[in-house]
Amino acid sequence: MLLYGGRQINHDAAISSTRERLESHLASGCRPRITLHQACHSRLQELCGSGLARVVAFNLGYLPGAGDKTVITATQSTLAAVEAALEVVMPGGVISILAYVGHPGGKEEHEAVRRIVSELSPSYWVSSETKLLNRPTAPILILLWRRDDDLPARIRK
Repeated sequence: MLLYGGRQINHDAAISSTRERLESHLASGCRPRITLHQACHSRLQELCGSGLARVVAFNLGYLPGAGDKTVITATQSTLAAVEAALEVVMPGGVISILAYVGHPGGKEEHEAVRRIVSELSPSYWVSSETKLLNRPTAPILILLWRRDDDLPARIRK
């Protein structure tokens, strides 16, 4: 996305480690187009605007690399964030949700997200779910593609 003049907006609790990784792995010309927000993912629409994102990616569960396993995503804010993502992503855009189910509350969070996605009209959204059958606590990937048309994004079945 950045190679083609796009902008990247990140919402992350671990803002310092995210900044360090971006600075060490990205070309300096890309950095000015990246905005970091230390904010709850439920504020996605407020911080990004409607219909402006090509890609929205969620990494649900524990804070990556944190020793503190009490810092996890919560179902209520995740559902608000997914609802916001449905408004933020532009026609032809993608939403990726990687749900870790091996921690307390993880399965419930995944199921709640799955319910929202299952209710979306197939006329406007294409969705899929990928999981490892022989590893029941492995993360589950939910992908959504917003059909490329001018119709309202949130129309349900």
